[in-house]
Amino acid sequence: MTRNLSLLISAAAIVFIPHVAWAGCNGTGCQALSSTSNYSAPDKRVRATVTNKDASNPVKLKFCVNVDYHCNGFEATLAPRETITRDVPFKGTKPPQIHAVDVVTAEFPAQSASSGAGNAGASAIAFDTPRGKVVYLAAKKDVAQPLLKKATDFFKTVDDNYLDGQRHADKMHELSDKLGTVKDIEREIAMLRNKDGGRVKDQAHIAQGAELQLSHFKSTLKLAGTNASYAASNLKITEDDLRGARDMERARELRADADKAQTGFNVIFNLINTAADTAIVVMPVTDPGSKVNSAVANIQKVFDVFGSNPWLEEAAKLEARAQKMGMANAEKKFAAAKVYMTSLKQQLSELQSKLPAYESLVRDARGAAEEGYDKIAQGQKSGNSFKFETLEQATSEAQRTIDYARKVTEAAYGTRAALKQLGESSGWMAFPSDARSVMNKMDSESKEAFDWGVKERQSAEALLKKFNEMYMMARTAMQ
Repeated sequence: MTRNLSLLISAAAIVFIPHVAWAGCNGTGCQALSSTSNYSAPDKRVRATVTNKDASNPVKLKFCVNVDYHCNGFEATLAPRETITRDVPFKGTKPPQIHAVDVVTAEFPAQSASSGAGNAGASAIAFDTPRGKVVYLAAKKDVAQPLLKKATDFFKTVDDNYLDGQRHADKMHELSDKLGTVKDIEREIAMLRNKDGGRVKDQAHIAQGAELQLSHFKSTLKLAGTNASYAASNLKITEDDLRGARDMERARELRADADKAQTGFNVIFNLINTAADTAIVVMPVTDPGSKVNSAVANIQKVFDVFGSNPWLEEAAKLEARAQKMGMANAEKKFAAAKVYMTSLKQQLSELQSKLPAYESLVRDARGAAEEGYDKIAQGQKSGNSFKFETLEQATSEAQRTIDYARKVTEAAYGTRAALKQLGESSGWMAFPSDARSVMNKMDSESKEAFDWGVKERQSAEALLKKFNEMYMMARTAMQ
């Protein structure tokens, strides 16, 4: 008897009540729905399950989860054959006397007159966005789906980066406050640079010497730029250089090929000038957005693009062609270009072999001076807020904030542009009020993210400039 009673109690703990969802329902989609409800005593809740049995149409519904004659209202849009569940807590000491799903309204998409179909239950498609479903008429798929996908993809980028960007921005401002002002740095460093017997000051002078050696690297790079300029100028063939050619048509073809070679070689010339301008660097090497990394990257790009010097072979071919056609001036120019290119190759090879040593020398010398200062500053009880390590972290956070702000603003702009196009007409919308509600949420959040990105990018760029000034001031003050 006890065993039978136990089974009865267990069976009563979870009660399933199937329900014909459309019994008291109004609308075109009622007969497509089925529902069940169950009560779980351990979980103290009633769970309602509603299914759209239609194979092609989404359905929009309003329904109650009726628990002891109390209506707990819900709204949803179900894709074809989709099933959803909704839970209602129940705190009674005994199971509810009644629990059921009562569907109030269920509507298939209203067919627009312009869609070309003749019945009110025409097929529609539910599109999932991060802020809810948007249902569009299948006949308008070519209009709606590309823009919905574009808006959703952009919005996901906003969603994925906005909060992380805010965290980096908050950290950037926190570290900036911790560093203090540029004016305080010289005073703070002057108080500490001699505390270890002048060792930090000596290390700062060593770092300065390393940078002077790096200036020699810059001078050599500038000289390479001069050779590149002369080589490029000798690839330019003028109308006067064509005189005396045995075949004028082939001569003009030669000039066109020389112009192409000059255009390609000018890339090297411009890269060398950029690399030379950034060779003397002023920011910490460990910062991902620093001018050090920029300088090294620019110099390395010169080596990569120049490679095995294909232009030297091209100049030799042009020289041979000019000689065959009797173009003496052009022949001399191409020969001169070969000389400058050969010299350029030697200079770049020498620089490429020395770059790691120069880079290591500056990094090690600066690192020793900065670490030495930070060790002294760490031991101070009060009055000193500046440390190179903190500055490095702040610079990194500023650069990351700029990157996140750029990504967020671009994605937010893309989201709003796509949503604007979608909103210009409601003819594609199966459930216009629902579609506009979802789109308005995405637009509102995108606007907030866009405004944040614009503001924080400006702030981060200003702080990055401040951190640069701090670093230059600190290096000078240590000497």
